[in-house]
Amino acid sequence: MSSICPTRRTRALVVATALVATLGLAACSSDDDDETIVDGDDQTSMPANGGDTDDTTETTPVSYVIPLTIEAEIPAPTGADGASGEANLVFDPTTRGISGSITTSGLSGPPTMAHIHEQPAGEPTGPNIISFIPDGSGTGFVLPDGTLLTEEQAESLETGLLYVNVHTDLNQPGEIRGQIVLAEEDAS
Repeated sequence: MSSICPTRRTRALVVATALVATLGLAACSSDDDDETIVDGDDQTSMPANGGDTDDTTETTPVSYVIPLTIEAEIPAPTGADGASGEANLVFDPTTRGISGSITTSGLSGPPTMAHIHEQPAGEPTGPNIISFIPDGSGTGFVLPDGTLLTEEQAESLETGLLYVNVHTDLNQPGEIRGQIVLAEEDAS
């Protein structure tokens, strides 16, 4: 037989039950914003209204339309009055794949090369990280199939540190240029 008197045993049982109930209630009233929604036999955990989610990674491909101008080129080009162009790029943040094309008009001569460089807007020519290839039109370029950015280059893209430029014989450092930013970022 136990040497604990029945009154003490009852009191200990009541205290233990109260402790378990208190811990259970504390767990239910935590600051956790997750609710479990029960629908039949399926249970789904969803953030409560107004709750923050940790999944902030953008996974939808992002499209860029970049005007290429002589005004954006550093150093300023010569003999390029009226030169312009447009780069259309699509970046997939999931794979870090990038595709796209460039069209040009009014250049001082045939375009000789086109690249994506890394450098902030208004700064001289930065390192070439991707070369476009001619599209066969004599005035445009495309990115090679399967072009991928490194993690660092993808971060530079997302923070507006990459630009496109097109070169000519007269303006070998570049004749037209445009920073790769979303249209609403460019307006600011």
